[in-house]
Amino acid sequence: MRVISEEQVLCELRKKSNFARGNYLAMYSSWIGGIVQEPSLMFLPIDDHIVHRGDGVFEAFRTQAGHILEFEGHLARLERSASAIGISLPNDSSEILSICLELLALAPKDSDVLFRLYVSRGPGGFTTNPYECVGSQLYIVMTRFQSYPEVKYESGVKAGVSQVLAKSAPYCQIKSCNYLPNVMMKKEAVDRGLDYTLCFTEQGELAEGSTENVLLFTSGREIVAPLFDYTLKGTTLLRVLNLAHAQVGVNSFVKSVSLARLYKSDIDQASEILMVGTTIGVLPVTEWERKPVGSGKVGPFFKMIQALLTEYYLNPSESESFFS
Repeated sequence: MRVISEEQVLCELRKKSNFARGNYLAMYSSWIGGIVQEPSLMFLPIDDHIVHRGDGVFEAFRTQAGHILEFEGHLARLERSASAIGISLPNDSSEILSICLELLALAPKDSDVLFRLYVSRGPGGFTTNPYECVGSQLYIVMTRFQSYPEVKYESGVKAGVSQVLAKSAPYCQIKSCNYLPNVMMKKEAVDRGLDYTLCFTEQGELAEGSTENVLLFTSGREIVAPLFDYTLKGTTLLRVLNLAHAQVGVNSFVKSVSLARLYKSDIDQASEILMVGTTIGVLPVTEWERKPVGSGKVGPFFKMIQALLTEYYLNPSESESFFS
């Protein structure tokens, strides 16, 4: 096997990163102390604990018309996740926002972007000992935002039961970079010809999708999401719940909004099922375990909440928070 030079390494990296050109727009790395725009240079140290142990936390948030959506909510969750596993953020929220805005200035003016922000334990060794690392690092990758196919919002998606058990507390509430169960959930969905699978606890309680929260609309006009005991507290879900709660007493279509312990039977009886997340917004599930949900078509609750969320992101405003 040949030993190759630095120049040959860079040449190989450029060839193998051609697929990323035009989509991977820029990356900030505290390890190298700046921003790179060449995809072949968007890398992490192999001995960073985030690489070989999944020892880090992350967030993903996007822009719309040049504005970063739900930045405060995502950063607050990042801080909670990092604190839960004993990692100190290398930058405060104002500094992270400043970096994101510098990255955003490099984006094409006609494109929305997606930020993927990672905070790692840091480089320094290959064991499980967290104290061998030299210090936490911040990596932010900015890519073009790829919206979900419009046909999925018009006709809905297919979902089913996952064989992967929900993560136990506290790990289900930490957005860590150890996402192997989530990967296996997505794999089984693709293998089964589904768009999503939903996981449950050993006791049969409904939790979430591989990277999405789930929301039910009942025949009694009740909006219900699983308790956050076994799910990640989604920023988009919180926004949707608060927008829906504001309709109670105003719109007769909505009777109540709550969190509850939910089971497979609740899904089977739901009039509508929605997947909720940063990259998808709200998405209707029209087929559950090969059977139609409700009428089998996109329902009125989805149409209402999608319109409310779209309007909010076009004209965000301070409002009372009922769910946090």
